[in-house]
Amino acid sequence: MEESKELQIQEKKVPHLVILPLPFQGHVNPMFQLANLLHSKGFSITIIHTNFHSPNPSNFPNFHFEFIADDLSDGKIWIEDPISAVYILNDTCQEPLHDCLSRLLSDGLVTCIIADEAFYGTKDVADQLKLLRILLGTTAPLVSPPWRL
Repeated sequence: MEESKELQIQEKKVPHLVILPLPFQGHVNPMFQLANLLHSKGFSITIIHTNFHSPNPSNFPNFHFEFIADDLSDGKIWIEDPISAVYILNDTCQEPLHDCLSRLLSDGLVTCIIADEAFYGTKDVADQLKLLRILLGTTAPLVSPPWRL
């Protein structure tokens, strides 16, 4: 009985990071590489991903997955105008992201979030929930994206 309680205390001490990639291949890959590295250093990882281009969780057994609505089930906009898709994603995902993070916080599962820098809508959510937010630049800085201007 005492051993079980000690194990639960040790599990709670493990820092739990939430990774928030944009659903583009060039954004997902670096975020998952970082998640793998952090997991190998002892961090517990939750990936919050949109339903669009969602990864198969069975391919990543070391991570816990949460999926949020994105209002972009029609993949056409991603091909025709990916910049507009990023803006739409940032607007439509704030409420579902807030709800998901609130639930994870109530379970004691969030130490901080690591977000794709283009997922700028995460700032408002992190501020509202008083969460530490770290940004990862997943794109080459050849052209300054509009959210950096």
